[in-house]
Amino acid sequence: MQASESAVAATVRGWPSDLAWWKPGDLPETSVLYCVAGRVYHFAPLLGTAGALADSLLSGKRRPSPDELVLQLPLRTGQLFGRDPNERRDTFYAWFVEATEPVPPAVRRLHAGSGDSLYSVVYRTNPDFTLVGFVPGLGVAHYVYSHRGTTAEADAWLVAYREGAAFAIPAFGQELVAVAKRVSVASLDSTFPAVPFEKWLADLRGVPVSAITWEVNDCGEGGDGREAPTCVEAILSVTADTTAHASLVVAGIDGKRLKPAIWDLSVGAGYSFTGFKTLREWAAYLRTHRD
Repeated sequence: MQASESAVAATVRGWPSDLAWWKPGDLPETSVLYCVAGRVYHFAPLLGTAGALADSLLSGKRRPSPDELVLQLPLRTGQLFGRDPNERRDTFYAWFVEATEPVPPAVRRLHAGSGDSLYSVVYRTNPDFTLVGFVPGLGVAHYVYSHRGTTAEADAWLVAYREGAAFAIPAFGQELVAVAKRVSVASLDSTFPAVPFEKWLADLRGVPVSAITWEVNDCGEGGDGREAPTCVEAILSVTADTTAHASLVVAGIDGKRLKPAIWDLSVGAGYSFTGFKTLREWAAYLRTHRD
């Protein structure tokens, strides 16, 4: 596993999709998972190239495509991702969160830190069907694959869980997130009260602070080797397919700490994002749009 200040890349042996066409004697394949800004991308690299691929993703030399997206967190029933929703009027050839149900007791007991919900995320094409059952705090707990007219069938449940070696989020990133959480909202917009940004966001949406996702990133200015400032981004769910994003710039191009300030405010639905000029406008939108 490798990490930058804003993303994580992991090399994995035996991703569940190996089961789709598995036959006795097949060895597990090597995959690369790339996690950034609440999105998880899956890659099947050529033999011996996994490490180089992870490096290129973390450095920004390799950009993931929508076709490689397998999870977009947080999940919500009715959410569609992996392609432009305007390309088709159905849910085919994209990942679609079809249902949410309680985690089965046999899965729940595997890990005390598991979430309460099992999300059924499906990918349909004309000839085949894939279902990934995802449990927050645990991972993939159920995998189903079926291909019409062939013997390719799989239906597997997670039966064991072992905690891996602890992976530390880079200390610099942890410190920046902590600073962003504590910053007074009044210092970002003088019309708001002097309360910590994290508490204000939670109260704004009426959710626990644990429902807020925090990311450290390049403020959307990096890529292609360009130098960029550092932002801490707070991500909140608005509706089934919509998320709100508030980015605070916390360090300059030179890496020196800055007093946190608003960098970008937006609301995204699928591939479409709407920007807001002020924190007040952004907050007003969130108050009037609920699940």
